[in-house]
Amino acid sequence: MERKPFNIKERNETGPPIVVEFEFHEVEPPPVAISLVLGDIVHNLRSALDSLLLSIVSYDLGRQLTEDEERQCQWPICATPAEFERFFEGKARRQIFSTRMQGCLRYVQPFYWLEQAQKVGSATSSDLSWESEAATDSLYVLQRLSNLDKHRRLTVTAVWPSLLYWINEAGSEPRVDWRYLKPPPWSDGDVIGRMTIESGPSPRVVQELVLVALESPAHDHQREAHHSLTKEVDRLIDSVAMRMSMLISDYTCRTQGSDVEEPHATSG
Repeated sequence: MERKPFNIKERNETGPPIVVEFEFHEVEPPPVAISLVLGDIVHNLRSALDSLLLSIVSYDLGRQLTEDEERQCQWPICATPAEFERFFEGKARRQIFSTRMQGCLRYVQPFYWLEQAQKVGSATSSDLSWESEAATDSLYVLQRLSNLDKHRRLTVTAVWPSLLYWINEAGSEPRVDWRYLKPPPWSDGDVIGRMTIESGPSPRVVQELVLVALESPAHDHQREAHHSLTKEVDRLIDSVAMRMSMLISDYTCRTQGSDVEEPHATSG
């Protein structure tokens, strides 16, 4: 983004009221190399989860896994308890994932804490859905990006608004109305927003834009991005490291053959 691959031009219409339209111009598209690097990062993070799980399952069974068993040994990332249960329906997976292992894996799922809230009758849990909780979970985002990169296409990146504000002249308080005219992602020449100044001098508008992965919930199509692509990658790395640590800690605290679902480790 430091290369300024885009610019925003202002088009003023005299008033009153004064109307300023903001037009997006793409100087150069985001480099394909960014998508390639992001794909490598996502693949390596997903592989790290599976590699750790294979080692723990092998330790839990007290033997090396066969080649067929290794293919069944994947770290599940599920949005709902029902989806999690279906993951273990096959005989091959039930043979290698003990009750102890299934309990540990349940603890690191995107749905886990909402499931616990529902069990104790938390009032706020009724306002939440499995899908909404999973959509913002970094591990679930990793799964989504990994599936896209492996089976469909490169992750698409785009410029997204991060912050919008305006600076008034000293001592002035103009009456200003701002609205986006088109949600991102934007194409070259799109009029993205309009500011109407009912009275007073025109303020200086500042728009901060960041690069995002379109498939990530770090943004949505109606508001600003919560963080940039680089921060999203940092969040993915931190989340994978935390879940791996949680799995190891919970596994070591459970007694062999336990069917207790409550974790002994903390989420911090």
